[in-house]
Amino acid sequence: MVSRQIACNVVLLLSVFHTAVSHVVWKHPAPRYDRDDRSKAHPCGTGGQLNDWDAAVTTLSPGKQLLEFRETIVHNGAPSRIALTIENDSRYSDFVLMDHIPHNNGAPRVNGAVLHAVEVEIPPIDCSNQNCGLQLIQVMTDKFSQGQTCANPSGLTNSCGNPSFAYFSCSNIKIDGGTVADPAPSYRSWTSGSAGSREPYAKGEVGAWCFDSEKQHWRLHGNGYNCPGMDPIVEEDDTGGAGGGGVESCP
Repeated sequence: MVSRQIACNVVLLLSVFHTAVSHVVWKHPAPRYDRDDRSKAHPCGTGGQLNDWDAAVTTLSPGKQLLEFRETIVHNGAPSRIALTIENDSRYSDFVLMDHIPHNNGAPRVNGAVLHAVEVEIPPIDCSNQNCGLQLIQVMTDKFSQGQTCANPSGLTNSCGNPSFAYFSCSNIKIDGGTVADPAPSYRSWTSGSAGSREPYAKGEVGAWCFDSEKQHWRLHGNGYNCPGMDPIVEEDDTGGAGGGGVESCP
């Protein structure tokens, strides 16, 4: 608890700068475009990012992997999704690695961003000789009117009805050690939704996060990591997530 208090104090004392004009972007794996001003278009943003397989490539291993993304403008209650595609940028909704990632309300931006880490299961597929990508989406549900939702996944293709309602960042990846070239579609959600009944995106999707002072990023409680001072959470199987409570606040 002492180390967590120190980490909280350090984070709160660091200077916060606003240098970006959009909202989320990959850090690891490396994004196709490492700025924040071309993200308002499904599925990967604007400025030639669609099917840009000549951009930087990150190699990942099958199994549990910790992925990092930056949030540059905070939107309370705005959920995120991480998905995989094979061959081209049209198949992200076939391979959803984690849906409804709850928002980290109240975390201060440091150097213009809040750095988050989420653990996902990378499937054992053969991405050594074909195009594969990871997509990060954040849905700005804080801009929704009361009771408004966004259909999942069909609403994402038109940014939930407004270009300012959804933001996209994509990365090119290779997966080593895979044996299956084209696996069956799969779906995992932090909530209890399943592939056949994906829950729509709505206001107020908030999770419990805490700051990992060693890695200098925020971790989602119960997502392969239990925050100090919180009741341990054991994740469920691949049909759903563990769920979460409110964001952890520094005293």
